[in-house]
Amino acid sequence: VDANNDAFDPRAAAERLVDALQAQQRLAPDRLDVVVELQTALLQVGRFQDVVRLGQEVQSAIAAAPVDKPPYRDMEKAVWVQNHQAAALQSLGQSDASLARLEAASRLEEGGRANVSQTLNLAQLYASLNRPDDALAAAARAGSDMSDYGRMVQASAEQRAYLRKGNAAAAAKALDYLRANRATSEPIYLDALVEAGDLDAAAAVLVAQLKSSDDRAEALFNLQEFNDLPPLPGNETYRNNWRRLEQHPEVVAAIAAVGRRLEVDLYVWQ
Repeated sequence: VDANNDAFDPRAAAERLVDALQAQQRLAPDRLDVVVELQTALLQVGRFQDVVRLGQEVQSAIAAAPVDKPPYRDMEKAVWVQNHQAAALQSLGQSDASLARLEAASRLEEGGRANVSQTLNLAQLYASLNRPDDALAAAARAGSDMSDYGRMVQASAEQRAYLRKGNAAAAAKALDYLRANRATSEPIYLDALVEAGDLDAAAAVLVAQLKSSDDRAEALFNLQEFNDLPPLPGNETYRNNWRRLEQHPEVVAAIAAVGRRLEVDLYVWQ
């Protein structure tokens, strides 16, 4: 594939997706799943204020509707509307507003049960803001009734928090859990190795992903050079370690064997 061919322009494709989802929203204004998809697409193209606006519109519609006549057919998606609104606020540099929105979302039910997803996302955000005690409290509040993937996210938040507290033993214990359960989410395990600064082990995992026909696409996606936002204070070490990993000789050789890295005029959230 010719990377310079306009037919393969990621930015143009992302803009087309935004247009298509906006049209879909106009046709189905009672579907929050479309709003969430549209917010995701807007985050990718950097239209953060539009993401916030959509979240505010949804909140206003819910507040104005009678209790027995909700304005949307899939009200369980409201937590994800707020989740994406929090991400946009953070991208606009409004950390306090972002935390308040995600905290509120974490207190809402998720599918009729206690909200695990947003509570774990809140724990990760606290870790990124160098507030490890708050991160551990949020991770604990998520409880234990969650999917195997959710437990991986919880252990990741715990590892990141303990590293920021300088508790190497507790961080290593969380990493041991992630290693033992890496089949549930290899990307989370890879991020944990990068957090810990074990770049040789991280390189081995990343090279294996690049060699795997099942994992290669995601690995190459994560290696593209997307637009950067200013790093949150708790993410600077991770970002520096990731950049060192990208230059690891074994990783460079593995990329060259199966693909390439490009500068992409988009933003990405994991």
